[in-house]
Amino acid sequence: MKIINTDTLEISTDRAVLAVIKKTTSIGPNTLAELGWQPVLAAPKPTPSTNLKTVTSNGATQDAKGNWVDAYTERDMFSDDDESTKAEKETDHLATLLSDRKKVLITKCKADRDTKIMTSETIPFPVAKHKIKIEKEVDVRNLMAKLSAATAIIQAGGGEGSYTYTTADKTQVTMTVQEFSTAALTIMGIKDAIFYVYQDLRALIEAATTESALDEIEGDWPS
Repeated sequence: MKIINTDTLEISTDRAVLAVIKKTTSIGPNTLAELGWQPVLAAPKPTPSTNLKTVTSNGATQDAKGNWVDAYTERDMFSDDDESTKAEKETDHLATLLSDRKKVLITKCKADRDTKIMTSETIPFPVAKHKIKIEKEVDVRNLMAKLSAATAIIQAGGGEGSYTYTTADKTQVTMTVQEFSTAALTIMGIKDAIFYVYQDLRALIEAATTESALDEIEGDWPS
């Protein structure tokens, strides 16, 4: 346990102080207090006021209740040296922070896009609403293959022919080829819209040059 001598303001630990006392004096439950030592209570480390500051331990201080607690001080993170100036270091540090944050947001952008694209859609199919399974890449490929086949049939003049499709809830829906084509194109349109929303979002992230610009992007993040 961290302790402080209230007379000298020396900071140590109860174990270290007691080890010295034991050599010459018997130890009692109030020995430390009688010798002017008080516990230093843990206090949360403050958050730096800017990305160019750092907070370090700075002994102990008394709080409003008279308890001794951890004290902290804020310092500049960088200073001049023989290799570069303080300003140069700060510029490099801020650029690194911005770059790292952009990488995180781009990763989130891609993950959110993929999640929404790989989500089953419920649409009129052809009249009642049914859920069309889109959970994996293979589901997209299958739907595209079926749409391609339906398009070929329509182009050949067979759009009114019968077509049966098994939905995500295992329901077999029978419709015309034209109706299936319309349903599949509706889904593709939904997914294309999602893709372009996140494509534009990624472009905004990549173009951002300040933390405030990224703050604004996060504030307008697609729900």
